[in-house]
Amino acid sequence: MRRGMSWVVLGAAALVATSCGTNDDSPGRVPAPTTTETSMTQPGNSAVRTAVDDLARRLGVTKTAVTVATDEEVTWPDSAAGCPEKGMMYASVLTPGRRVILRVDGRDYAYLAGRSGPLRYCAHPGQPTSGRATDPAT
Repeated sequence: MRRGMSWVVLGAAALVATSCGTNDDSPGRVPAPTTTETSMTQPGNSAVRTAVDDLARRLGVTKTAVTVATDEEVTWPDSAAGCPEKGMMYASVLTPGRRVILRVDGRDYAYLAGRSGPLRYCAHPGQPTSGRATDPAT
């Protein structure tokens, strides 16, 4: 019994070793960036552009009338990610996310997200437990 187990362990180790290490640099082998790498750390990315487009459409203004006032990584106090819906229940767990404040004619509009979700408009945003601002001009 013990001898059979050692062959199984040895075979599994060989399989892991051959599948993990590769010198194949083809495009199919390059891992895609995660959501946090693209949406959480790059304020000028497509998520912000999508939010700007959405707000301009909602308000009937041009995209150039919308400015990014704040773009920050935050920690939300629960899984609602800063925008709880009435009648819903949320896990009381610290949730990494993002808060983007867009400004039109001196008025602020919040677009919020959890770590893995897209930015979404929130008419009545909650406050994060912590945050780290990024420079919206970059």
